[in-house]
Amino acid sequence: MFVDTLRAIRSFEGSTLVVGWADPEVARIVAINEQGSRDGKRPPARPVLQPVLDENVEEINAHVAGIVRGVIADRDSAAKVRRGLNALGERIEDLMRAKIETMTPGNAPSTIARKGVDAPLRGGTREGAQDRIWDGITHEVRGV
Repeated sequence: MFVDTLRAIRSFEGSTLVVGWADPEVARIVAINEQGSRDGKRPPARPVLQPVLDENVEEINAHVAGIVRGVIADRDSAAKVRRGLNALGERIEDLMRAKIETMTPGNAPSTIARKGVDAPLRGGTREGAQDRIWDGITHEVRGV
């Protein structure tokens, strides 16, 4: 059992789950909103990633523990790690979208007038509006 546990831990070596925004422009917009402006008003802080990780740390840890248990039970370590981390990445994406859906504070009246909707970090209802932040959330498993 101890040797199996060591093998399971080694199968994670060099493995990384990256969750966020691949488009550099969208990532820049998200970073600005994560911290907010210097005056805290335009835009106010609307963090997504860190609160999702903080609020769901137990679920995330349980998922990783499940991956380790699966690797211990099965000799196909790399495949188990990749599948497990992909599933975790998809779950974190879902949690981030849920966070965006309930984002506060709401948009300023001028932003609502421009977008046609009070939906922070979301596109508007006007023709051509994009949900670049919402649609751009992605994950990648590296090193497995």
